[in-house]
Amino acid sequence: MLAEIDPRVYQAQVEAGEAKLNSLRAQLNEQKAQAVLAEQNLKRNQNLIAVNAVSQQALQETESQAAVAKARKDDVPLLYWTAASWGSAISLGIDRPDLAVDFPTVRALADRALALDPAWSRGSIHELMITLDSLPEALGGNPARAREHFKTAVEIQKGLSPGPYVSLATGVAVPSQDRQEYERLLTEALAIDPEKDPSNRLVTLVYQRRARVLLDRIDEKFSK
Repeated sequence: MLAEIDPRVYQAQVEAGEAKLNSLRAQLNEQKAQAVLAEQNLKRNQNLIAVNAVSQQALQETESQAAVAKARKDDVPLLYWTAASWGSAISLGIDRPDLAVDFPTVRALADRALALDPAWSRGSIHELMITLDSLPEALGGNPARAREHFKTAVEIQKGLSPGPYVSLATGVAVPSQDRQEYERLLTEALAIDPEKDPSNRLVTLVYQRRARVLLDRIDEKFSK
C-alpha cells in the first residue's frame, strides 16, 4: 500500500513557491520602474542642459544612473570591480580634472551594486561605500553614511576583517582630526586573528600591515 502524502505538506510547498515567485516579480517590477525613472530623468536633464538650466555634472549623473539601472544581480561583480578600479584611478590622479569628472559614474556603479546585492562578497560593497562616503560633501560624501556602512560591513563579516576599520580610520577619523578614534580603529584592526578566517588570511595580514604603518606614522596625520 502506497504511503499517503499529507496534503498540508504539499500545500505548504506550493504556497512557499508562489511566495518566492511573487517576490521575484516584485523585484523585477521595481527594477523596471527604476530604469524607467532613470531614463525620464536623463531626458529631462538633456532638455534642461540645452537651455543651460542644469549643470553638465548633473547631466552626467543622470546619464550614469540611466546606464546602470539596466544592470542585474549577475552584473554585481562587474559593477563593483569597475567602480573600485575607476575610483582608485581617480584618487591616484587627484591632480587630473579629466579623471575627477568621472566620479559620478563611479558613485552610480557602486550604488547600483549595493542596491542589487548588499551582502555580496562578504560586505565588500559596504567597504567600498565607506571610502566613497568619506569623500568631501561636494563629491557626495557623508561621514554619517560612512559609519553606517562600517557597521554593516563589520556585522556581515562578523568582525573578522580589518578592512572596514582601516577605511573608517583613514577616511573619517583623519579628516575630523579624531586621533583617539583613529588609534582605536587601527588597534582593533590589529587585534583580529587571521587564523579565524583562513580563506582571507592573506588579505587580513595585508590590511594589518598597513594598520601598523599607519599607527607608526600617526603623528603625521594629526596636528599637535
